[in-house]
Amino acid sequence: MLINGVLLEGLEEVLDLLRRSDGRIIIEAPTGLRGVAVEVSRMLGSGRAMVSGRNTWGSCDITPTPGTSIIHIGHALPPNIEGILRMNGASIDRGGGLTIIKFKDSTIYLVPAYYEPDPEVEEALISKLRQAGAPKLIAYALPYKLYADHLAAVLGAQLFGPFTGCFFPLKVDGAGVVAGGLFYSMTVKLVNPNARVLAIDPHRITVEDIDREYRRFLAMKVSALIKAREAKRVAVILTGKPGQSMEMRVNDVLAYLRSNGIDSFLVYGDEVGPDLINELSVDAVINTACPRLGFDDLDRVNKPVINMGEIKYLRNGLDDYLSAKVLAWPGDAGK
Repeated sequence: MLINGVLLEGLEEVLDLLRRSDGRIIIEAPTGLRGVAVEVSRMLGSGRAMVSGRNTWGSCDITPTPGTSIIHIGHALPPNIEGILRMNGASIDRGGGLTIIKFKDSTIYLVPAYYEPDPEVEEALISKLRQAGAPKLIAYALPYKLYADHLAAVLGAQLFGPFTGCFFPLKVDGAGVVAGGLFYSMTVKLVNPNARVLAIDPHRITVEDIDREYRRFLAMKVSALIKAREAKRVAVILTGKPGQSMEMRVNDVLAYLRSNGIDSFLVYGDEVGPDLINELSVDAVINTACPRLGFDDLDRVNKPVINMGEIKYLRNGLDDYLSAKVLAWPGDAGK
């Protein structure tokens, strides 16, 4: 089904299922696709369906609500998030392009969404890629699948995707990443620091080597880790989102902190961002939730944010530090 220039795979099946069921319906979508969510709500009727105002950066952001069915538009389900969901009580069924996540009293339907390509944008991106030196691999975030399919076919590149901003399983020498902004490209670079990674943005019609942005991140991260090594009091961030919750590992984290003479307390939240972090009177923050918090917007926080895979660097040296550690999740809790 095509809505506002976005192709939604399996939506007809979901609408049919929900029309034959009772209960409230919430429609989630990331920034850029919320207008699509509004149109889907109109198809179901305003008496039952409502558009969520929550931030949904990925499938890990789903929050089951008792007696409610949720349509989550536009995100893939990577293996790491699937594992965490299962550990937190979810069952997962896959059929065609549709993924159904079931909790005891709530069902979530993941509906893939793809931007309909603009031929002029495709032509411009191909020209820019050839000028930059076309990569042998084209990877993509889910909504950009149709763009990536075309670019890879024309350039004769290998295609990989969809992938998410917290999980990229390949070791590569170079890649072009089709997505909005630099977030997904940075994920590929974190895992492959020596690779040439090009950010291919159909919205801005740009092709950008992200090496400078990666070096900027690395400088901020190493500076934060050095500062965190002096921490005497830290806050440990815990989320209730079942696709992110590492509650089963929190005791390991707290024990590691105690054994190293670091005072700590827990902060529980659905949505954690710079405003909350900056308000906390601590020397550093340990993030057990979405790893994005530990590498995105570092210039907006006033204290170090340490992800699970980086905890050991609070007391160990940084000689063996790898940027991929920022994505290690659930991490080694200092071991």
